[in-house]
Amino acid sequence: SGGIVRNMAITSKGMQIVLAGGAVSNCSTGTDGVQHVSGGTTYNTLVRPNGAQRVSTGKAIGTIVSNGGSQIISSGGIASSAKIYSGGSQYVRLGGSAVKTNALAGGKLFVSSGGKALTATVASGGIAYIFKGAVTSALTVQAAGTAYLYGGALSGTNTFSGATVNVMGTGVKINKINANSATTLNYAISNMQAGAGVMLAESVQQNLSCSFSITAGKAQQIGTYKLSSKLNVADNTVFSIKLGSTSLGTAKLNGAALTKNGVTYKLTDDAAGTVSLTLSMKAGNMLKGSTGADTLTGTASSDIFYGGKGNDTITGTNGRDVAVYAKAAWGQDTIQATNGTMTLLFGGLSASDITQAKNGTNLVLTRKSDTSQKITVQGWNDSTHKIVYVDTLTEFNKYLNAASPTTAQTTAARNEVWQKAGLAAKA
Repeated sequence: SGGIVRNMAITSKGMQIVLAGGAVSNCSTGTDGVQHVSGGTTYNTLVRPNGAQRVSTGKAIGTIVSNGGSQIISSGGIASSAKIYSGGSQYVRLGGSAVKTNALAGGKLFVSSGGKALTATVASGGIAYIFKGAVTSALTVQAAGTAYLYGGALSGTNTFSGATVNVMGTGVKINKINANSATTLNYAISNMQAGAGVMLAESVQQNLSCSFSITAGKAQQIGTYKLSSKLNVADNTVFSIKLGSTSLGTAKLNGAALTKNGVTYKLTDDAAGTVSLTLSMKAGNMLKGSTGADTLTGTASSDIFYGGKGNDTITGTNGRDVAVYAKAAWGQDTIQATNGTMTLLFGGLSASDITQAKNGTNLVLTRKSDTSQKITVQGWNDSTHKIVYVDTLTEFNKYLNAASPTTAQTTAARNEVWQKAGLAAKA
């Protein structure tokens, strides 16, 4: 207590403990060296590669974290004006606080549940990770900086001008944001649920034409998703719509919708300022072949094909098409998909029942128990084609066995096929 240390170098694998009343300035850590701040105060510590500064019930002011180094702030610890350089990391954990952190290019800021990061700045090339239960205030992510929001609350005014902000989880709460036309907000939640997303307690700058981007891991799921509350964006503001990392096109708020591959993306807001993205998929045809050779051609919507026996030719045109193969025998089929996607859904079969072989750009699937049964998928593409195996197709088999399927049977069969193919259900 009361001791002062200046200009000390902590040797490789060495340790320095700064207790209550102690003060250390201008020290540095060697490889695997550790400085423990437990009640005392440090000034301008340099954390070198593989070194660490651990702050608990003490204060660390002006710490510099270099490549491979880390600063860890836990319960009772406070870090102020830290600079995190490329390859360095700052971890703000339960009960810890960081004030005026500057994550420079290549530097990373992690704020865990119960941790606080106040007036942090993420510079160009820097990254911030905000997790559920974390608290930040007045976060600034500069142009070409990136933030990943897995949860947490962002109070104060948060500035994202020219930044990329990725919303990775539900329940993110942002008090207020300032942005510009170069700001990108990626809504990257897989299996989105109604009401999930970013909740803004206050307004974005009035009538600001931000380029918000919506990325959904399963964007074909139908429903209305609340993106934000009190998001004051002018009508006809252009939103970029993405599926995963693939850009689908643009839609306008309360204006022109986007229709792509049979799915329509509509952006609207209401009097309360809630912006919603509604996805809808027009139900295509159920195209059923005979026991002979058939030519089945799809529509501009999402279609379901069943060729049955015989050597069939199946052509998908647009939308999210599905070719169904039940346990019953089929012939030697050819599948063509000009646009959109094509899913081969095998009911009552497993991958061990089928042999796959590439033939140029085509994929040939042969049934092991009867090699005369083959399916040739022309122009196979991993990004637009997929194969799904399921144990049963109860409703679809009822549809097949019905002499004159009712509307209810057709709807149930269609919903089952799309659901088991991993696509959206649609009556």
